[in-house]
Amino acid sequence: MKKEIIRREFLKLRIKQHSYSKCKTQLKELYEFNVNIRTLKLWQKRFSKDDSWNLIDESRKPRIIHYKITEQAKEEIIRLRKQTGWGSKRLKRTLNNSTFS
Repeated sequence: MKKEIIRREFLKLRIKQHSYSKCKTQLKELYEFNVNIRTLKLWQKRFSKDDSWNLIDESRKPRIIHYKITEQAKEEIIRLRKQTGWGSKRLKRTLNNSTFS
């Protein structure tokens, strides 16, 4: 069963003023879905934040990747690796001392 359906059922139970522990047991009995009370509180918080019944998980993809390197630096690393056979620590020291950072 999909998580969205289980979340919807949980919210219906919460609207009926059931406690978190009661919701947990109901979900386990009806859907054989074992869930932590902390997770239920997170679902409740997400629902109360925007009041929509859109219960699909949001993307976990980072918006900014801070460790990207330039294409020039990548080519230099590959060239040095093939030429010298050095490992990552030594290459990092060498490249930090040169123009790349």
